[in-house]
Formats: sequence, structure tokens, C-alpha cells
Amino acid sequence: MEEVLRRTWEDLLDVDFDSGDDFFDLGGYSFLALQMVNGLREHGLHLTVTDVFENRTFAELVDFLAGGRPSGPAGEPSFASLWAGAVSPWSGQRPAAAVQLAAGEREPFFWVHWGTGNIGYLRPLADRIRAGRPLYGFQHPALVRRERVQTSIGELAEGYLAELLEIQPTGPYLLGGLCNGGMIALEMARRLAATGRQVAFTAFVNTIPSTVPSDLSPGDGLEDLYRLRIAYLKERFGVANLVESAPEVLRKLQEPDVAYYDDHEDPADLLWFQAVWAAIAFAQARNEPRPFDGRAVVFQTKTGEPHFEPHWKALLPNAQAETFDVRSTLPILMHEPFQESITRHLSQDF
Repeated sequence: MEEVLRRTWEDLLDVDFDSGDDFFDLGGYSFLALQMVNGLREHGLHLTVTDVFENRTFAELVDFLAGGRPSGPAGEPSFASLWAGAVSPWSGQRPAAAVQLAAGEREPFFWVHWGTGNIGYLRPLADRIRAGRPLYGFQHPALVRRERVQTSIGELAEGYLAELLEIQPTGPYLLGGLCNGGMIALEMARRLAATGRQVAFTAFVNTIPSTVPSDLSPGDGLEDLYRLRIAYLKERFGVANLVESAPEVLRKLQEPDVAYYDDHEDPADLLWFQAVWAAIAFAQARNEPRPFDGRAVVFQTKTGEPHFEPHWKALLPNAQAETFDVRSTLPILMHEPFQESITRHLSQDF
């Protein structure tokens, strides 16, 4: 067991280490911890990402694996218990996913949420990107009531399309998506086009195509991803228990430069929100996107630039790329050259 763990650390970290060295001090991080968990599982050794965060040195992990102690953070519910307590998306009156962020003239622009499912971050930016058009944002209904999240991109796209067609029965259609939302927007555009409807413009903002190799593995289960998210947040904010620290952590996640959750959200829902994140990430990790040959613009950071030719062009043969020298997702939205560019695209008559 110790030798298997040692080889795993050597493969993942590619550094020399002693038994007292900390995995994270050696360059490990949350997704690398998940890779370790998955690799050890293939050798019959079972632990969770949370166990890695709580037993950070090589010696501590050896003791943990040898002792067979139960894993999982005390006081934090499992994914299974949260899922069991949620309702079916088909039960009762389902909240609307489409939220009108701004009124306007001509065909609306529809924007799909990112991995946390919320859309409020776009409201203060609406007038800078919509070129006077109505702007609708799709937020996941599971943020409004505790309902189980569909775990495929196709199911998510189909639900949003039903609302889109109620708002705008005929084309041309204008769609955009941020991060993971870009993959949902791509599937929505593809399905609209497959039924003979005109999709005039699609925008993909800091979206990494599902075809790009990722730290997320198709073998990762919902509980794995949920525990990964919990461990990441505890590490990021230096807290021991997310239930006890929920008000503090949620407040930090609502800050304008993070904007993972909207201001009205309740700290009591913080763990449920991580289950929602896990389900959306699960759908993304298993997504097999199909090509769409309509007009598309990929707005990317320099980090995402290498993905354009080998991945985006295979999915979007008629796409053009625009690259911005910013570090991540929210900065690209707030970047004036991006705002000017998407406004220019949306100002056209389709």
C-alpha cells in the first residue's frame, strides 16, 4: 500500500519528497488530489479528496490508509442525502430558468449560466454587451428550489430551449454562454438548427470545449465531484467545516470579483449549491459535443488560445476567435475591448 501511494505521488508531483512532506506544499492542488484518489482506487485503496486535505503529508496518508478509518467530513451532508431531499425537476410548478435582465428592441440575446448555475453577475454588465437588444439569462432552477439537476448537457439544453421558444417562437436566434454554459449554448444552437430554425449568432466566452482533456474524469462520480468542491472551498477560505462557516464563505463567494452566487442567496443552501455545481460538472465531463456550422465567435483568454484550432474548429467550422489578455472569466466580461466587440457583433441586423 505504501509503495503504491509513493509511486502515485511520484507520478503526479514529479518531485522528490520525504514522509513528512505536505502534498499541497509540493505542488498538489484539488484536481490533482482527485486524480490521486482515482488512481489509488484502481489499486483497491479507497479515500476521498476530503481525506487528502485532512491527511496532507505522505506519512499521514499512509497511516490513514492502513487504519481503514471512515472517510468524509463530520457535520457536512453527503451528496446522496442532499439529492434524496430534493424534488424531481418534473414535480410541481418548476421555476422559470429564463430571467429577463434587460428590455430592448429587435431579437433578444440569450445567455446561459456558468458552472455555478447563477446569472446575476451579468445584470450590472447588461447595458455594456447587449447592443440595445432584450437580454435573457438562463439560471438553473435548482438555485430557486431544491430540485435534482439533469446530469447531461442535452437535458439541460432541452429544458432551456422550451423556455426560449416560448419567449421567441421564430428566429433568428442569438445565443451565448459563459464557461460551461458555452457547451449548453452550443447544444441549444445545434438543436435549433437541426429543426430548420435560423441561428444567426453564437458567442462562447472563456468556454473550454468538452473535447479538451480535463482534470475532471468521466469516471468521477457525483459524490467525488461534490467532495472535491467542498475540499476546494475549505482550502480556499481556510475553514474547517462548511456548514458552520456557511455565512462567511457565501459572503466571500458573492463578492463582485467572484460572483459565484447572487446576493439574495441563503447560507443554509451553500452545501446544496455545491451539489448543483457537482451535477453540472458531471454533465460537462461526460459531454460529447456535436458540430454546429452556424456563425460563431469564440471569445477567449490567452490561456484558452491553444484550444481553438484543434478543438473549436472541429466543433465550429465557421467560427472566428478573438483573444484578450486577461486572466480568467469575470475579467473578460469586464474587459472594455470584449464589451465593445460583442456589442459590435450584436449591433448587426440578422
